[in-house]
Amino acid sequence: MAIKRNTMTINEVAEFFGVHRKTIYDWMKKDPDFPKGFRKFSTVRFRREEIEEYWRKNPYIPPEEDLAWEGEI
Repeated sequence: MAIKRNTMTINEVAEFFGVHRKTIYDWMKKDPDFPKGFRKFSTVRFRREEIEEYWRKNPYIPPEEDLAWEGEI
């Protein structure tokens, strides 16, 4: 039985959402509701419960290009 850690790395968060790690950095910059990371052992970590809560509130996470879009249709 696998033990769930309480924290996640950038790579683990990217895998959780099915996106590239660069997308996670973009969400951190552009989405004020995205969970705040913290440094641990010189890496950025996230609290698992905050990432899971964010997913529950945002079941459709738009692709990276949708978050960056600022033009008109």
